[in-house]
Amino acid sequence: MQGATDLLGCDRLAVGPVQPVPKALVADLSDLPGLPHVDIVGDHDHGPRLPGGRRTVLMVSDDNFSSTRTTPFLAFAVTGITACGTP
Repeated sequence: MQGATDLLGCDRLAVGPVQPVPKALVADLSDLPGLPHVDIVGDHDHGPRLPGGRRTVLMVSDDNFSSTRTTPFLAFAVTGITACGTP
């Protein structure tokens, strides 16, 4: 998140110009063996810290109200990230 505006502690975004975090592909879900096709990741969040310091990343897919699509919940154990506001 280097170079992005630190908004921690801001009550609202009317603080002036804001520099967003640049986007970068960190994982391609189609490269993961055994994982069914995921159309849209609708939300993601950090979960609990795991033994050894890894973090849980939780993702949920959006089925767009389709009766032919599923809504998978995915959980990954990852290294090298921190949850917002925590070391």
